[in-house]
Amino acid sequence: MSYEIETRPGPGDAADTGPLFILRDRDHGSRAEVWPDVGFNCLRWQARIDSAPVDLLWAEAESVRQFPTRSGILVLFPFPNRIRQGRFEWHGRGFQLPINDPQGKNALHGFACSRPWRLLDHGASDDHAFITAIFDPQQAPDCHQLWPATYSCRLTWRLDRQSLAAEVEVTNTDTVALPFGVGFHPYFAMRPEQCSIVLPLEASRWHLEQCLPDGDRCPLSGKHALLHHPDLNSGLGQWHFDGAYRLGDGSAEVVVADAVRRFAVAMRCSAQFRDVVLFTPPHRQAVCV
Repeated sequence: MSYEIETRPGPGDAADTGPLFILRDRDHGSRAEVWPDVGFNCLRWQARIDSAPVDLLWAEAESVRQFPTRSGILVLFPFPNRIRQGRFEWHGRGFQLPINDPQGKNALHGFACSRPWRLLDHGASDDHAFITAIFDPQQAPDCHQLWPATYSCRLTWRLDRQSLAAEVEVTNTDTVALPFGVGFHPYFAMRPEQCSIVLPLEASRWHLEQCLPDGDRCPLSGKHALLHHPDLNSGLGQWHFDGAYRLGDGSAEVVVADAVRRFAVAMRCSAQFRDVVLFTPPHRQAVCV
């Protein structure tokens, strides 16, 4: 088989956690590293471009265990982005989530990206390698009272020669309605000043108040119009982005291109994923989509 899976100890100071799983294409050099015990996040994705291995994801130099939300591809569940002041109401009940965003004002990115997931299956064949795990209240018992209903989130990472796929299924395991959101947060290893981003032409920009949409949207204009320049020659330059965009109806594609190293990554998502956030971290070593 061209594809294989191997395991090795988790990085750095994580001797008390389960292994890191490496999905690899032996013939063409692509690989992905996934850590079920820390968020089931993808820590590394590497592809061979012009006969040389290229890391497509930026990795935090500090402890991944201590800072799981700063690199790789994060899995955001049961909510992505922020909940204002960590408070919401559901069917007449009030809920208060921990405040954990950098500004100390809101709840950020759910529970799943820093908690252990339960491994269900993994394998390899002639055309791909995969790993599947599940996140449910057993994996985060201290968060059980923070959410209105119980759930299971089943995720499969699938690697082939030219792509890394995330296939997700959320099930309501309760007798009451389940509110939830799912998101993926990749840190692409591209400097903002040398890359371009192309959004669908029908995309629009959410108006934000303190990083949260207020319900109004407007067409792309000004610097935002450069994001979907058709020839990918418009870079982000020195702009700092932390914006949210509605992609439009139906399945969508967002392209991130590195103009200096001359390669691009296309993100394709099903119609259920309607919105995208563009973010340039302060260190400016990555672009997040």
